[in-house]
Formats: sequence, structure tokens, C-alpha cells
Amino acid sequence: MITMNQKSEVVNRLRRVGFDPRFLRNVNFGNGGVAQNQAYCFNGFDYSTPVGRAVDSHQNNAGLPTDSWKYLDGIIGKEVQQKLVAFSDAKNVGTVGLGDANVALGTLTYQNTMQSTAGSVSMSMTGRGDGNNDTVLYRDEVLPLPIIYSDAEIDARYQYAGMRGVYGSGVQSVSLDTSILEEDSRNIGEKLEDLVLVGGGDFSYGSEQIYGYTTAPYRANSTNSKPISKAWSDSSITYDEVSTDVGNALWGLKNLGFDGPFNLYIPTLFQPCLANFVNENYRDATWLDALMKQYGPLGLKTIKTAHRMPVNNITMVQMSTGTIKIVDGFGPTVITWKTEDKLATKFKLICMQIPKIYSSYSKKCGVWHAKVAG
Repeated sequence: MITMNQKSEVVNRLRRVGFDPRFLRNVNFGNGGVAQNQAYCFNGFDYSTPVGRAVDSHQNNAGLPTDSWKYLDGIIGKEVQQKLVAFSDAKNVGTVGLGDANVALGTLTYQNTMQSTAGSVSMSMTGRGDGNNDTVLYRDEVLPLPIIYSDAEIDARYQYAGMRGVYGSGVQSVSLDTSILEEDSRNIGEKLEDLVLVGGGDFSYGSEQIYGYTTAPYRANSTNSKPISKAWSDSSITYDEVSTDVGNALWGLKNLGFDGPFNLYIPTLFQPCLANFVNENYRDATWLDALMKQYGPLGLKTIKTAHRMPVNNITMVQMSTGTIKIVDGFGPTVITWKTEDKLATKFKLICMQIPKIYSSYSKKCGVWHAKVAG
């Protein structure tokens, strides 16, 4: 008999390795049995221990070998994470959890309410006043929560041949072809990054849209800030010009009441100039070194290249929960099923992680966006 202490140890162990009961995948153990393993892709699930209920043996072919699942989770994690720069930073700032998968799937929008201040602050020796405060005003913001997904398919013959290779039987065995899933993983990572940087584009639910750093309605953009005078990729760009652009962004946010820490995101083509030396004779400091030395004490935390950032745009962001959170339904995971004729396995890489950029009731936002003039 399994004691309560033993059950608790099992539960604790599963939690430690990242077990998430929200997702199911068929796992073929190669010994005549298939289990419904439940795991979350990126959290290091211990595949050596079958978890869940056994299913009938005729379902064996619907499952992948444990080695294949480990490999798939590994490449998915690697490919997705490689694409995440601004998204990962935003997620590290804070998340809004939606509960388990059933709750997340049934949540179509996320709403937050901004309120005005209740009144001015007074000071007197008695503390007495007339008690007439301003009426608190409210402004609602609604964020649609779409599901992000990509579909793939693996032919049954190649799948089974890969299984034979794992099990060591058969001469003409081949490895599981996962190039399609790798490409899907890259696409998912790029989509998550795009949502943070540029928003959801033409997607809307009702009249509501998803906004990114370069499209948020109340961001400090180039209509009310100083634009970049010259692309940093221009061969004639100087350190003083780059420093001026960074300083305009930092002091622009500080003048709005934001104190940092700030992250500056630049496009790929703006990166090379940061490797230039401030003084070619001494070569003791690059432009990046000098910028961090100059603006680091003022709140600049890092300058990062975001490869999905639109060309000739930069954005500086206050990295706090008052500026950005990720509404986290569930992270990227793979679900599978067999086609009706049983000759192919369908894969769906699916997630629900949507960025929410906040602004105050007075429409101040901790995002500074500027682009090359013209």
C-alpha cells in the first residue's frame, strides 16, 4: 500500500521537475504499453518514470518513444528560446496567470481598470479639511487572448521506422524527422517576439487589438519625442549621435516620471556600430561600454539587439509591472493525434502568452519609441 507520505513525495518530485497536469501526450515505452504522460515542454520532465494511466495496447502506435518526446521538447525549447529577447525580458518582469488550461481556454479577453487619483494631498497642523475629494474616474482596457499555434504532420511510415531505430530492431531504420517541428518552433518564437515589439498587426477581437512597444497607443513615440536623426547603420554615424539618441529616450521617460530600470531594444542593423572603439588609438572602450558607463548610473540596465525589431526603430522600456506583463495562459507545448486513416500523426504546437502594455489613467506609458526621421 502506498502511504500518504509516499504520495506526497511523488507529487513533490513531479513538481520539482516541472510536471504540469494540463497537457497530455501519448508516450510509447517500447515494451507493449503506452501511457498518457502529462508534461510541460520546457521544465525538464523526468521521462524515466511513467506517469498517468495505461491505455489499451491497440493505441501503442499513437504514441512516440520517450526518447523522441525528449528530443522534441529539447528542440522546441531551444528553437523558441533563441527567438525570444524582448518577450523573455517582459515575462521576467511579471505575468498574469489564468489558472489551469480549462480556465485559460475559456478566457477570451483580459480586462484591467485604470483609475484616476482620489484628490490632491494637503498639509496642515490640525489635519482638518472639508473632505471634498475629487470623484475617482475609471478607464477600462481590454486585451484579446488568442491562441497561437502551428500545425505539423509526420507520416506514419517514417514515424514507425524511427521507433524501430530507437528500439534497436530492423535494419532499415531511420530517425524521426522533426525538421518541420523545428521550423514551427522558430515561427512560434518569432510570433511571441513580434507581439511584444509590434503587437498583433491586423488581428482584432471585436474592436480590441494587441499592441507592442512600437504600436502602444500611449507610448511616447516620435510624434511627441525627438526622432532618431540618422540610422545607426549609416557609415557616417558618430558616437555623439548615438549617445544623443539614447539620452533623448532615457530623459524622455524620466521627464514622464519613470525612473527605470530601462532596457533599450535596437534592430539588428544597429548593432555593429556599438562594437566601434570610442578612441581608435587606445581601443580601451567600445561605444557600448561608453553608453553603459554614461547612462547606466541613470537607470539604463541593458542595450539589447531584438532581431524582430522593425528597421530604423528603437524603443526604451521601463521594466516594471506598471509597464509590461505577459498574460500567461500556458506556454508552448505539443499536442498530438492520429489521422482517421492512422497513417499520419498530427502535431500542434500551441500556446497562449499575450503581452499587456499598461498606461496610467492620465495616459502615461513607460515605453519610449523613436525612429529615423522621414
